[in-house]
Amino acid sequence: SWTPLIPQDAVVTFTATVTPIAPVVGTPTGTVTFKAGATTIGSAPVNGSGQASVSSSSLSVGNHPITAVYGGDGSFNPDTSSVLNQTVNKSSSSTSLSCDLNPSPYGQKITFMATIATMPPGGGMPAGTVTFKEGEGILGTGILNGGGTATFSTNALIVGNHSITAEYNGNANYTASASVVFDQEVTESHRAIQAGWNMISFPFIVGDYSTSALFPTAISNAFIFTGRYVPVSDMTNGRGAWLRF
Repeated sequence: SWTPLIPQDAVVTFTATVTPIAPVVGTPTGTVTFKAGATTIGSAPVNGSGQASVSSSSLSVGNHPITAVYGGDGSFNPDTSSVLNQTVNKSSSSTSLSCDLNPSPYGQKITFMATIATMPPGGGMPAGTVTFKEGEGILGTGILNGGGTATFSTNALIVGNHSITAEYNGNANYTASASVVFDQEVTESHRAIQAGWNMISFPFIVGDYSTSALFPTAISNAFIFTGRYVPVSDMTNGRGAWLRF
């Protein structure tokens, strides 16, 4: 006996019943070897009820012809069962999404983490890639580690609310799945700056380096000195500039 349809990595138990053919009587003993095609799944002794069972979770996705080969004993001849067809489907997956900081200030690097789990009765750990999206736009991808998680980091989200999802792309053994929408809020960065002319150096990594985005309260252009003072519209990491507030 067997379960005809199972997900990948689920445990399935095969049971063979060895019975004498009339007019022969008695209870066979010995061993039954279970095979998937030419590959041995396992062997088990025949019990007092004439049965032998083997459990396995090693069958790959696809169709497998299963046979039970009775080895015989001193009173009964060897015999092989007819073929039973075992189908193994992909295991179903589920995807959840979280962020290490929500809400987050503009320009702050944040990390999204997708966790992929196997839905019962499937087993094992999914592998492959996860695509992180805002709406239909792709933010980036991550590779699943041995614990079933993938991450993506960014500091490019603008001020406002963002609808983020994570999509597991599936592989040969696991189905694809997507998270529910994760609402990420990006807030304005608040900086207290002294009024008047200030020498500004900007060490942060952000998506927009324009002075109008970084310092919207400034009342002058930014100026750098290159033998003379030259106005610039963007800040640069590691370069100082004069700016008036």
